[in-house]
Amino acid sequence: MTTAVAAALLLASLALTPVLCRGVVVNPLVVFSGVWLIDLALYDLDRVFGFFYVQLSEYAGLLLSLSLLLVFIGTALGLIVASDRIREDSPEVEHDRLGGLVGLTYVLTVIAAIAALWRYQTAVSAFGPLFENITRLRAASFSGVLTFSAVSRVLSLLGYVAVLNCGVLLGYRWVPKLAAAAVVVVAADFFNDAAVGMRGSTMNAILLLVTATLLALAIKRQRLRIIHLVAAGGTMLAGIALITVILYLRSGSPISYWGRLVTDNYVYLVGTVPSLSVFVANPWPVIAPGQYTFLALFQVVDWLGQSVSGMSPFAPGMFATYYAPVTTLGPFNASGYLAYFYGDLREPGVIVLSLVMGFASGYAFMKALRRKRIVDIQVASLFLFLLIFSIRGVETSGIWFWMTLLAIGFQHWALRIRWR
Repeated sequence: MTTAVAAALLLASLALTPVLCRGVVVNPLVVFSGVWLIDLALYDLDRVFGFFYVQLSEYAGLLLSLSLLLVFIGTALGLIVASDRIREDSPEVEHDRLGGLVGLTYVLTVIAAIAALWRYQTAVSAFGPLFENITRLRAASFSGVLTFSAVSRVLSLLGYVAVLNCGVLLGYRWVPKLAAAAVVVVAADFFNDAAVGMRGSTMNAILLLVTATLLALAIKRQRLRIIHLVAAGGTMLAGIALITVILYLRSGSPISYWGRLVTDNYVYLVGTVPSLSVFVANPWPVIAPGQYTFLALFQVVDWLGQSVSGMSPFAPGMFATYYAPVTTLGPFNASGYLAYFYGDLREPGVIVLSLVMGFASGYAFMKALRRKRIVDIQVASLFLFLLIFSIRGVETSGIWFWMTLLAIGFQHWALRIRWR
């Protein structure tokens, strides 16, 4: 039933695209329903593969169907409200700032590369050659034996701003140097991930790059060419192949690289569907409302409390990680966005937060479509990324989302002051 709901919402989204989104197909309605239709359809294939021994329960399926519908409604409302409130604007003033933005992007790229080299050196000095010790590095990172300085982590996060800059600028005009800068930032994130045996930063950077580029192209041209979609698909496939290198090196099993490419990435994409059943049947404990959806903000408060008083302001277990036994391939510590909403406020959280996520995404998209300014396209890209990655969680729980949002605003302010 949930797959049918996603399919119906995608058809409705495509029908509403000319009315609400001026025919721009890369919009929150189509993207969200399309991503979830693909994910649920792939999950249905598990009847053949048999990777999961836990199925999507009836109640979890009902909650997910309701949430998909509410996100759709919230997005449509955001589009409508923004259409009424935001005036059409000419982006001509942006042309004077493009040179400054390009220069700043190159600086951020260098900073991201330096941060990656710093992290690489820290990992290698402690454990030896990087790619020969990824399994040990992953274990050391989880246990807290391997740590990196706060400065290096902050500098690494600036790479997301560089990627967003590259994506939007490449959507405006193809510049080989900017494409090279994007490759450098993705490579930096790859080494950041390899240093801890992870894959998240690399996938985030590639998905952000593709999202921002497609959105900038769509808003500027009001349509996309086949070559744009082929290039986006090829970039995503290259990214999946790249992160599989880390999965293969850290596995320590006889499964081939190609086996990892198919198996691990399939489980990575669709495992959050059955895990939702586990987390609905066994809800995460609530210490503070919103602690899962906005986890990063609580972590900042915790850090400030410990810095000032030496004590955490929260009860023990506030930042615990929960695992769902859904596959024989190992414990699964991820779930879709709905587990976060349900974990925070149960059924009311599903209703309210689904509407809010949809409304914010729709509003940000329409603002970018009407104003056509770089900062608005970047913010809309972030929220579009939020919808795409909802199959793996909710990105508002990560500090990178909020830091990137703040950095985008500061960057826009600095460029406006410089070229006023």
